[in-house]
Amino acid sequence: MREDLLVFERTYGVPSEVFYAAYQQGEEAAEQAWVLDWSEWAATYKIFQDRLDYLHMQRVKQETQNYFTLAEVKAQLELS
Repeated sequence: MREDLLVFERTYGVPSEVFYAAYQQGEEAAEQAWVLDWSEWAATYKIFQDRLDYLHMQRVKQETQNYFTLAEVKAQLELS
């Protein structure tokens, strides 16, 4: 998916983050032939960001679980 974004970035000379912000503000393709590309680019970027957000939340969740597990172990050791 990242490779797909890089292809769009090279083709249009714009980072995906900049493109997506403009697209969300209603920026329209300068040429009719770009419309499908821009739609695909926006969808690909959105899915990519959603996946990154999901992975980040999973990591935070795992780190939180690890923290509480360590806290429980520490509490048990202190009681021993």
